[in-house]
Parts: sequence; structure tokens; C-alpha cells
Amino acid sequence: MKKLLLFACSCLCLWSASAQIMEDFNDGDWSNGVSWIASSTDWAIENGTLRSVNATDQADFQCYLPSSRVKNTQWMLWLNLKFNTSSANYSDLFLAADTAPAQAMNGYYVRIGNTKDEVSLYRLQNGVSTELISGVDGLLNTSDNTLRLRVTCSEFYEWKLEYAEGTATAYNMVGMATDSTIRTARFTGWRVKQSTASFHKKHYFDDFYCGNPILDLSPPQILRATFLQSDAVKLEFSEPVQTLSEQDTVLFLLNGYGRPNFISMSADGWSAILRFQGLSGVVQSYSLQASGFADLAGNPNPGQVFRFFGGIPEVPKPGTLVMTEVMSDPDPVVGTLPAAEYVELQNTSASYISLRGVTFSDAGSSVALPDTWLGPGERIILCEANLAGLFQPFGKVLGLSPWPSLNNSGDDLMLRDAAGCWLHELHYTTSMYGSTIKAAGGWSLEMIDSKNPCDPGNWKASTSVQGGTPGAKNAVQGNNPDFRSPVLAEVYPEDPFLLRIRFSELPDSGTLKPSCFFVGSDTALSVYPGATRDEYKLNFLHPFQKGNMYSITARAVADCAGNVMQPKAHPFMLPEQQVDSGSVIINEVLFDPYVGGEDFVELYNKSSLCLDLRAVRLANASSDFIPDQVVSISERGRMLLPGHFVALSTNIEFLKQRYPRNGSDSALLAMNELPAYNNEEGAVMLLNASGQVLDRMKYREEQHFSLINDREGVSLERMLATTPGDVADNWQSAAQEAGWATPGLPNSQAAAAAALEAMFQIEPEYFSPDMDGVDDVVRLMYRFNNPGFVLSVTIYDTEGKIIRHLCRNLYAGVEGFVKWDGARDNGTLATAGNYILQVEAFSDRGQRISKTLFVALLLRN
Repeated sequence: MKKLLLFACSCLCLWSASAQIMEDFNDGDWSNGVSWIASSTDWAIENGTLRSVNATDQADFQCYLPSSRVKNTQWMLWLNLKFNTSSANYSDLFLAADTAPAQAMNGYYVRIGNTKDEVSLYRLQNGVSTELISGVDGLLNTSDNTLRLRVTCSEFYEWKLEYAEGTATAYNMVGMATDSTIRTARFTGWRVKQSTASFHKKHYFDDFYCGNPILDLSPPQILRATFLQSDAVKLEFSEPVQTLSEQDTVLFLLNGYGRPNFISMSADGWSAILRFQGLSGVVQSYSLQASGFADLAGNPNPGQVFRFFGGIPEVPKPGTLVMTEVMSDPDPVVGTLPAAEYVELQNTSASYISLRGVTFSDAGSSVALPDTWLGPGERIILCEANLAGLFQPFGKVLGLSPWPSLNNSGDDLMLRDAAGCWLHELHYTTSMYGSTIKAAGGWSLEMIDSKNPCDPGNWKASTSVQGGTPGAKNAVQGNNPDFRSPVLAEVYPEDPFLLRIRFSELPDSGTLKPSCFFVGSDTALSVYPGATRDEYKLNFLHPFQKGNMYSITARAVADCAGNVMQPKAHPFMLPEQQVDSGSVIINEVLFDPYVGGEDFVELYNKSSLCLDLRAVRLANASSDFIPDQVVSISERGRMLLPGHFVALSTNIEFLKQRYPRNGSDSALLAMNELPAYNNEEGAVMLLNASGQVLDRMKYREEQHFSLINDREGVSLERMLATTPGDVADNWQSAAQEAGWATPGLPNSQAAAAAALEAMFQIEPEYFSPDMDGVDDVVRLMYRFNNPGFVLSVTIYDTEGKIIRHLCRNLYAGVEGFVKWDGARDNGTLATAGNYILQVEAFSDRGQRISKTLFVALLLRN
């Protein structure tokens, strides 16, 4: 048995079961006056407040004292519960009980918390609880709940339940009920139910009163004024007031607009609606003079000047409410910001707007925003509800529950209005940071120019030392107007009648009409949205035929900045679902990117068919071509037309910025991930959906042009599409003149396959190794009548000195080539002049072939 501890009421000298009880626990003395019944293992007095100390699981403990009061009684209690209540964690204020609260079978009690997180009044009869007054759902749905409760039972068993939150002085009415089922009692007090020890020391109780109802001598006050319509203002009072009628309009005066011409009351007396002639609902400061209205006890308002800021705010429109900053990957080690996700919104208009009805969502979930106003240019921080306090020092905050958790690598964020219409969208990726270091976490993405909200290139990593600027002017803010017209970035026939199109930026949906799109003489029958805001689908009357090349032209389509698309034909074909070996090849590889950039692999469709990249896989591999990391190039259909290129990377924006010669948007494909390619050496493989090898190549750093000192950011380009990719000499450094790489375009070092007229042939007859992309290397082409030859090539100058052993005992194929980039064996560049190539070939059948060829090396200024 727990030892019962008696502790005293500091405010009471005399008590009985029906006396008035007041307790504030301020003296901390448990041995004087009124005897409370409680256990020292359950409760302790700390700083004048009773605090729970029970540290056990599935606990049910109490604190109570004798009281026989029921009717003509008022109970009051202050409490603080530092947790979100539930059906397993709550407290009961027992007003009247036939025995100890935890064992009571009959009485009345107020439950603070349940599955609805409410405060409600119950009757307990023969162990069965009946709800008499139902509370406000979600009232206790926070991690820190402070309430003052007041319950009154009149002489006629009329019950009234009220509460006040936090430090508020005015009580809110929960409800009223009449019930006289239980007329006697023996005890009053409270009990606590906790599921686990984690709720230890999280219950606080203070300022308990049980006695005669305290007379109401306080006059009513206006607590809040809200515009309902442009001419209607709702007043909310500190307590219910007596009925107001038309003759009471003289009691109210709105500065600048006179007295109301109409008054209507709420049924419970807690509010009234006043209508004023000539009131326009302009958002501004108002002053309302009032006097003479009385509460239910007859106390009149002596006179009050109530100043409030109100009006009817604008409804957000596309472009007026935009996302201007996103922290998707917080890091407590980087910067000084809270380690929590957030999204910043800004009102870009010159008017006040309301967030009421606006929804914020990502690709997986959505949450409605509360009725919060934003002034012209004002910002607000959205974050997870229980983390809102962390951001309060930075500005206006909205804590949301549930919070749409943001993906580190990228996500689709959307703002919609109350009708579900688009307001703003952001598809962010790690490439938008412009820095691999900042993309790794701890830095926010900031919008550069809020007047250009639709441009995906209008974002970059914050430059603030904090890691971001929530609630404040963006660190990267500046002028970045959008003068670019949208283009078709992608076209894909999903079936013979349906085209899926994607724009390079978000289009103005109001300019998208079927009459804007043509395929030959056919106009689209309908246009409807696709999976994302930049994607749409078009239906056509006549079917597209397999093997035929078509083109679609869009006219008069504009982006949200008003830039109109220029008419341009975009080709397409019905794609082949099966991709076979040799149809698509590896054409260019960047494996050692510049700082801040990423690798890329370029593909080339050398077939006459339209290929579907959905059926192609990209991989890295071991030295003996065993695939390791295998990734899908596209989860959805994606065309690669005959003779077309596509560069694959996780940072397409960097490719556009760093390499002046790059392909169109349709020739650059952003991927969520790319296989890892080592900077020194590795292997690239292409596979089809069945795992068949389509193409492969090995690379080494030494394959680059030998006189390039810094090979960072320099790609290897394939010279001959007809020569296998795993022939090392078929790869050459991209030309300096082309910017060291040509993603999405023909290679700067591409060569046409020569028609061999002899067993050995020089191509070209003279070359200039100056990395301008024109004849940078010379190729010794060969073709044998039989396989099994070993090849050696030695280069001499005109004085007969050996300057380069180009290859020694190379096991050759039937047909192929070796290349010379003009370098000597010692790594220096040969001087301009004529050179002799001595070729020796031996076969396993005893054949011996010797040939002397000549080449001229030119050095251009």
C-alpha cells in the first residue's frame, strides 16, 4: 500500500465537507489545515505548483479531498499538460464523486483530453459515463496545453463548462446542460492516466477552487473585430451579452463610417454582426467606439475604444503568392539556422492577401493553410507544427500538421487556391544549387527575382553565412527578368492518337488551346494537363504511322512572363519498344567534371529507327565488363530519334552554363542518379531491358590528349561511330575550341569512316594537333585479308631518328586504326614537318607485311 501523505491548504483555516475550498500550493507545507489525500510517490510541490512525479508505466493516480457539494457550486482549476493528450493519456477533474476519483462509480467529471483532444463534461452513473457537454475538437492538439477551467452548477442543476487558454483572462463557453441525476457526493479532486513513464513530471495543477458561484461583476468587452463582407463586421465579446436590436445601433460608432444600420446577434450571445453603409472593406486600421451593451448579469460596458486592423484581403492569384526559399536538407553542422525543413512564401502584390483555403503540397501529401494575412511584400515561413517555435525569431511562422516532408534530392512543391487552381509550382533538384557542396545539405535554395517565379533557372543556393534567410530578403535577390520564350523540350507519342509534350518552362495555361498545335494539316482535338505543370497531352484525329517522321508546331503559346513561343517544328516518330545491340551507342563521356559539376554520358542513335530510352539502362562496370550500378535512363517513355544525341547527367543546368556548345533542351536529359564513374579509370556500359549489352567502353585518364595539363572538365569523344566503343584509340579529348565538351551535339572530334583503298592508309594526310577540333589527330587505317595479325608502328623524323613508338605488337582486328596526336615518346609535341610511319605486321600463319607511309604535321598560329 502506498503511504498517504496529507498536505495543507494555505488559504484555509477551517474546513468541512461542504465548505468553500481554495488552494494555491504557495506555502509548500503539506502538514497544515485541510487534508488532501495523495501519495508522495505521485505528487510534489514545486515553485508553488503541484507537479506529478509518478514515473511508472500504465499509471492511474489521484489527488482529492472530502466535499459533498453538487448544486449551487462552482469549481475552478489551472492546469498545464506538457504533452499532446490521447485516449491513453489524459486527466479528469472530478467535481463530485461517490468515492476516490480513480475508483468512482457515480458523480460528475470533466475529462481533459481523449481521442478528440477536447475538454468535455460527463455524468458517471453506476460506472457508465455519459457525455453532457461536448468540447472543442483539437483544443489540446499541441505539445504544451495551458488551461483554466470553470464549471458551474446552479441551484436548479444547470451546468455550464468554460475554459480560458494560456494567459487569457476571458473564459470561452464550451456549452450548457441540465442534469440532476447525481445529487450527493463525498469527494472532489483530480486523477491522471498515463501510458508510459515518458509522461513523468508533465502534469501541473494549481489554483483550485470549490465553493459558491463567484458573482460576475466584470463588464463585457469587445475582444475581436473581423470583416465578414465588405460592409459587415463581426464583433466577439469577452462573455455572452444581452440581445442587441436595431435600437442599439446608437451604442456603436465606427470612425469615418458612422453608426451601423443593422445588428444581428449569435444565438449564444458571444458575438454580433454590424453592417455599415458605405463600408468598402479596405484593409487598414479602424477605430470602433462602443458603450452601454451589457452581459447576462447586467454589467454594462462603461465605454470602450476598440482599435483593430481589418478589411477584406485579396484572393491570391498566380504569381502573387510564390515560394521564394526552400530548405529541404537541413544540417545542424552547417550554418546557424534550426536543423529543420522550411519553405518561405512571399506576397509579391501591392495588396493584402489571405492564405485562407490555400493548400501547400509536395508529390506525396497536401495541407491546408489557415486564414493568415500577408501584407504587400511580406514573407511567411512554413514548417512542421512542433518546430514552429524554432523559427519565430526569424519572422512570421505557420506551423503545419501534417508537414509534407521534403525530399533531399528533389521534389514537386505546389500552391493551389481554394478552388484547386494553380498559384505557383517549384520542381527543385540538387542541380539548381550550382554547387555540389551546398547541395549536400545545410543550405537553402533561394529565388533570385520574385517577379520571375516560373523560371527554373531563377534559383540558386543561398549565399548567407546562416545557410539561408527565412523570413527575410533573400541573400541572392536581384534582377533576373525572363525574356526567353518557351520551347517544346520533349515530345513523346504515347499511342498513335496521343502526344505528350513538355515545355522548357511553365506555360500560361490560358494560352493553351487545341488550335495552337499542328501536326501537318491536323490540329489537335483537345489539350489537357499531364503529370506536371509543364506537361500536357494532345489528342489528334488521324493516327500516326509506324516508321514515318512527323513534326509538331506550337503557336501563340506564352509563359507566365508573357513571352510568346516562336513557331518551330519539333520532329517525332512512334518509338520502338525493343532496342537491339549497336542501335544506340556511347558517344561522349565526362568522368572528371569541374568542381560543382557532375559526370555526363552522351548517347547517339545510329540506327534508322526511333528508340525508346525507357528500354535502355546505363551502368558502370568492372575492368572485365561485369555491370555494377545499373540505372534506368527514363521511367517514362522518351524518344531518341535517328541521328540524334542525348546527354545524361544529374546537373543539366551546369552543362548549359559551363559548355558553350550544348544541345537543345530535348538533347539534355536530367536524371535523378547516374552510376559512379571514377576520375582515373573505369567502364561505361549500355544495356537493354533484358540485360543485353548494347555498347561498352573503357576509359583511362591517359587516353586524353597527352599535352593537356589540366584534364578536369574535358570529355572523351568517340571519333568513329562505326568502330566499336571498346577500342581505346577510338576516343579523343574534346576540342578546346568547342569548350572541352559538346553535350547533346555532334562531337568536335567526330570523323567520317574512310573508304580504304589499300591495306594501310593515312587519314588525313596532314594534321594540326592544336585541339581546335579540326584534324587534331592522324589515323593509320588498316584492313587485313585474314585475322591474327600483330601490328607495330614506329614514327621517324626526316633525319631517321625515332620520335615515337606508336604501338608495339598490337594484336589487331581485321579492320581498325591507330592514332597519333603529335606527341613524342618523351611527352613533348613534335615540331612542324614531315614524318615517316614504318608499319610492320606479322600473322600467326607466317605472313609478314612491311609498309612505309608519310604524314605532315602542321602547327597553326
